[in-house]
Amino acid sequence: MAVGERALTQTFETRIRGISSDGSGVGRHPDGRTVFVPRTAPGDLVRVEVTKDKKRWVRGEVESLVAEGPDRVIPPCPHYARCGGCSLQHLSTEAQRLWKVRFVVDALERIAGVTVASPPIVGDQAQLEYRNRLSFSIRSVRGETVAGFRMRGAPKQIVPVKRCLLGDPAIQGAWTQLYALRDRLLEPGREARLTLRSDPGGVTLVVSRGYLSIEPEELLELAPALNAVWRVVRGRLSLLALRAGKHAGRGTAFAQVNAGVGSRLHRHVVASIDPAQGKRVIEAYAGTGEPGRVLAGKGADVIGIEFDPFAVRLSQGMPTDGYSVIEGRVEEELGRLLPADVVILNPPRTGVEPPVVEALLQEPPADIIYVSCDPATLARDVARFGAEYGVAAIRLFDLFPQTSHVETVLHLKRGMGD
Repeated sequence: MAVGERALTQTFETRIRGISSDGSGVGRHPDGRTVFVPRTAPGDLVRVEVTKDKKRWVRGEVESLVAEGPDRVIPPCPHYARCGGCSLQHLSTEAQRLWKVRFVVDALERIAGVTVASPPIVGDQAQLEYRNRLSFSIRSVRGETVAGFRMRGAPKQIVPVKRCLLGDPAIQGAWTQLYALRDRLLEPGREARLTLRSDPGGVTLVVSRGYLSIEPEELLELAPALNAVWRVVRGRLSLLALRAGKHAGRGTAFAQVNAGVGSRLHRHVVASIDPAQGKRVIEAYAGTGEPGRVLAGKGADVIGIEFDPFAVRLSQGMPTDGYSVIEGRVEEELGRLLPADVVILNPPRTGVEPPVVEALLQEPPADIIYVSCDPATLARDVARFGAEYGVAAIRLFDLFPQTSHVETVLHLKRGMGD
């Protein structure tokens, strides 16, 4: 037993009163500690079996659902109980969005000491079939090949999934073909990660964390839904096979997984920098530069910074007057490119590195547009800016229905801090 843990013999009843940022329901242990229970909804009365017992909190699983809360719905996916991909399918759309707003508001107040009114959250009606990118795990063990997603609570195990309801129709069609071929894809004892991407020209496959035993050209013959096969080895991306007359796709270049809501987010970022005419804009973590190119078309001078060399090549293949891109790390390149009127930050989930904040405080732009997929790291970074900046506007985007993830666009303006 790990230090700080107790014997796992308890069961008890609790009323779920909220949702944590990982999607677990939040209740109270009889001794007053907080208890986290996945797959529970606010208002549920549940009998909980303890799985982890810490000094200040408890984690458990539902032994039985005694009474349902008002926001509970029937999850549409048959794999939901075991699959680790989604965490909120048991909540109504309205409840999911309500709690995502609370995640952001609470993080800003608790971590950054910033109080904001509940911001609007933008989303589509489509709650399923919205993802244009899905990553699957596949493993061959003792003569059996299992393909699907990591198991909730046991990530070393794979839940067989023939159809994921979140994938768009093109992704679903391609995965159906690959799933049927699963026994031919790996050598015995091997495993791999397969990422399917639905690009405007078709579906591409990126193989990472392993190798396929089937020749790429043969795979294209047997899986007609695929346009191209890529492989990533030690961070290097290689095109293995391309169907004649088809586009190779984006490879590993970043793109929002929800194209519909993602385009609305990009339009909001552009609208936040209005008027753009004559402004110097730095687009950090630029990807292929969707907002930056639009801003350049509106008269801004835009420089993008992107670490992924493939994304940089794609960007350079779409020349736009007023837009240029530099390959490199933001923390290494930003300081020499400042000053700027506006800086757009769209970092990974880990947020920005300290040198980025330091550079911005040394040469502070008038406006920072921070696009975040993690409320906690967003709030941490807002706190790092201190009194130099204040929150001018905030809007949320529900890019990831059925999960606890939410995208935030925060407009920080110099001189509005305390």
